Amino acid sequence: MRVVEFSVKGVTFDGRQAVIARLTGKEPVRIIPEPENPYDANALGVNVALDGEIKHIGYVPKERAAEIAPALDGETVDGRILDIVGGYESRGRWLSYGVVVRFEFPDETTV
Repeated sequence: MRVVEFSVKGVTFDGRQAVIARLTGKEPVRIIPEPENPYDANALGVNVALDGEIKHIGYVPKERAAEIAPALDGETVDGRILDIVGGYESRGRWLSYGVVVRFEFPDETTV
């Protein structure tokens, strides 16, 4: 089993901070390939299930996505939240929320 852990990127765009603020850390997480993404053909979105809805919270880091996307062959992968960071004030400055996730890939998957 190959384990991949990373901080989700792009968490400060498109209202994602409000979604992350509601997470408990127990929600299921899924990587969704976005081959039609205009910025990166290897883009892999990170979504969570929250209150019966699927919410987009960001992306797999670009370098990791370049390694992982070809091995997925368009399939999704389920994972879990390891940590939710930030979301508090420090020295008069608000720290954005971040999410650290973990995914496990079968040994036959080269990532």
